Amino acid sequence: PAVDATTCQLVDWLAHVAARDLPSDSIRTGRTAQEARWLSVLRQGEQMFMSGVAMTQHSNHESVTCDYLPTLRDLGRFEQLRLANYTRRANRFFNYLQGLGIHAGKSYRDFMCDA
Repeated sequence: PAVDATTCQLVDWLAHVAARDLPSDSIRTGRTAQEARWLSVLRQGEQMFMSGVAMTQHSNHESVTCDYLPTLRDLGRFEQLRLANYTRRANRFFNYLQGLGIHAGKSYRDFMCDA
């Protein structure tokens, strides 16, 4: 059967009404604006830590999130403890994360280690 102009208009109108009645992002995802901002910052930090992950593992998301990122966070925590305990000049400026190629400000490193 042929589709007439009235049917096309009806379909367009229904699509418009359905799109207007969709819930907002916060309702659809179950996140508040504050949670969405926090997740955004967390993702930025994870991207910063990705420079310390081998390139061959970048596509293996499960391995990165379950193995590499927690290990890098632990390294950062141990680094914070080491710097708090050792004040000798030779140890003060070495940073394991920077040795892995993760160059980020202290605030980002602290945030990712506390995440």
